[in-house]
Amino acid sequence: MLAHPAYVERVLVDDREAFEKTDDFTEAFGRGLVVVEGEEWTEQREFLQPLCYGDAIRAYADTMVDRIERRVDR
Repeated sequence: MLAHPAYVERVLVDDREAFEKTDDFTEAFGRGLVVVEGEEWTEQREFLQPLCYGDAIRAYADTMVDRIERRVDR
C-alpha cells in the first residue's frame, strides 16, 4: 500500500521497471487499467478519461457520496 505521493510516483513513473506486476497482481486485478500496459493501456485510458472531468463527475457525485456513507455506516 502506497500512501505518499512521492512513493506512488516512484512506483508508477520514475522506477516502474523495478516494480514488475506479478502473476498474483494480475490475478487480483484482472486486465484493468492498473494492470495492462502499452496499446491496451492507451485504449482503456482514452475510454475512461471522459469520466474524469467536471460534468461527468458532477453527474455521479451524489451516488458516490451515498455509497461511501452506506459503507461507513456498516
